[in-house]
Amino acid sequence: PYPRSHFEPSLSEHAGRILLAGGRSIPMGWMTLPEVLSYDPQADAWGLVGLLPNASIAPCMKVIGGEFVLSGGGADVS
Repeated sequence: PYPRSHFEPSLSEHAGRILLAGGRSIPMGWMTLPEVLSYDPQADAWGLVGLLPNASIAPCMKVIGGEFVLSGGGADVS
């Protein structure tokens, strides 16, 4: 829903929606993001799924057996 980068390892699909977690948005002034978002292409709408325990850059995420599995990532780009 706004400019974002460093989320690519978390990008996945589940139940017809695109999911992503974490990342950063320098244009918005955020160096790390805690959000897990979904995009519904049928509705052309973004939604907040939840928040990560800690903001993270480039975490890996998959949905396995109906549960979000997240690993890795970093607190900042360094």
